[in-house]
Amino acid sequence: MSSLTGRNSGDDGAPHHCVWWARTWRHGPRRWVPGESQRLAEVLSSELPGQDAAQILALIGASGGLGVSCLTVALSTRAADTGLRSAAVELAGCGGGLDLLFGAETQVGMTWEELRHAVGEIGDLTPHLVSAERVSVLALGRPHGDSPDEAALSAVLRSLERSHDMVVVDLGDGARLAELGRRAVPLLMVGADVRSVAAARMRARRIDLTGALLVVRVGKGRGLPP
Repeated sequence: MSSLTGRNSGDDGAPHHCVWWARTWRHGPRRWVPGESQRLAEVLSSELPGQDAAQILALIGASGGLGVSCLTVALSTRAADTGLRSAAVELAGCGGGLDLLFGAETQVGMTWEELRHAVGEIGDLTPHLVSAERVSVLALGRPHGDSPDEAALSAVLRSLERSHDMVVVDLGDGARLAELGRRAVPLLMVGADVRSVAAARMRARRIDLTGALLVVRVGKGRGLPP
């Protein structure tokens, strides 16, 4: 498992969401999120294995309230800023709509509501999705927030892989990680506190996190050393 962690001071001077990069357990240069989320996206795109189709990042929270959705928005936006064709996909149950975090809830575009039963080979979805900050956004539909079935998820991901360079997936608790296939790189987000670490260990027993990257969130009440 590789590691990312970090530190970022808020207005009160307290450390908040902070990420540093280490490759195969060797400490590397620190990267600050959100301040250096663009550089983080560049590192991810350069360090992860090269492939013809898009790189899929599957963001998973060890527990709730860690900011997985916010990190999904930050990474996909910064990837687009570097010139990559970027997409953000919401698969966290009852996530409320990733388009809200992008500030794009008034835009017209397909959600999982229209695609949750899609099958077969799908053409380029880019013109039909919400576009925010040059990111193609596929959110859960409101008010029901129904998730796609396995066949639809596979079909839509194949389409996004062909038309994008990076696909960042807000996977919530990670229960559907296996459905993303071997090409997806898990990125587990953990709080620097005892309960979150314990939850991460439980999560690792339930899903295969082989080759996962690790994001550690620090801040008030989260003082365990990374």
